[in-house]
Amino acid sequence: MIRMLFATVLALGQMPVWADDSPQPMATMVQPRVPTRPEYPKTSREKGEEGLVQVLVNVRKDGSVEDTSIRLSSGFPALDASAQKYAASLRYVPAKLKSGESIGTKVIVPIDFKLNDNRDAFKLDKFADPDVLMIRIGKIYTGLGRDLGAAVLRQAAAAPRFIILDLRGNTGGTMYDAVVLASAFLPDGLTLATLKRSDKDAPVRLRSGSDFYKKFYKTPDPLAELPAYFKTVPVGVLVNQKTAWSAELVASALQHYQRATIVGSNTAGDASMLLGQFRVEWLDAGSRSIAGRGVVPDVPWHSLNIGEEMPDIAVVEAVSVYLERMSAPAASTD
Repeated sequence: MIRMLFATVLALGQMPVWADDSPQPMATMVQPRVPTRPEYPKTSREKGEEGLVQVLVNVRKDGSVEDTSIRLSSGFPALDASAQKYAASLRYVPAKLKSGESIGTKVIVPIDFKLNDNRDAFKLDKFADPDVLMIRIGKIYTGLGRDLGAAVLRQAAAAPRFIILDLRGNTGGTMYDAVVLASAFLPDGLTLATLKRSDKDAPVRLRSGSDFYKKFYKTPDPLAELPAYFKTVPVGVLVNQKTAWSAELVASALQHYQRATIVGSNTAGDASMLLGQFRVEWLDAGSRSIAGRGVVPDVPWHSLNIGEEMPDIAVVEAVSVYLERMSAPAASTD
């Protein structure tokens, strides 16, 4: 969802501010032409890019737009370009002098891009038979750990027999929220991935646990109230070819530390990310690149005689049977 903090009749009913804050006649914005809201670029959503953009609009005396420029950048070129395009598509009522004469105006249009509409990105279901907690995560977003903790507390139930983490179709998102998600299942202090810009730069290691991710988030620990069974209950992770980027980081880390069984098909193999203006490569917990190969599942779909398009209950039952078999104590040969 995009929160647009317009000082307009479309939002709070207020006038836009003047670029120089001087007490001059002001132009106002009227109902925008299509599109009615700026496009949130797909690549920006996938990379978790957010930020406020201020667009400076030169409005002619007839209300048309002469040109636009970025007054305050979000730090992400794709978001800036989308905001600038949107501001240029709006219609404006020109400012007028006391005499009634229309004059040209400079107007600041603020647009705040926020990845805060996650109603379809997170879902938690509890199956009674088999006894499974299924967590579907469609993207990695800011606040994911908080939502996970709150949803589990609402269940107010005993530990399930198994947890199934569904990352199918998850194209990733914010890297540090991926660290939070992996930390929900792993002990603290483990290396989850390593970021490398070039051979000349020192690598940055992403580690599990609040000691690491709280350096970047000043809010209370989002996993503080998560039940202890998240660290011990057997986990199955569902992946497919569309599971990418930071979602792959989560799957690869859980697989590397044998905390989860990965079920499905090879993931996308997206081993690079943007940090500011620089592209960096990330290596998995074993210091290997997944570029081109992705995360290779422990159990392909066909091994369970199911397909990923089958109903959830069929997938849950098949994965639960496998996890039950793998967690059962080995039979004695005496």
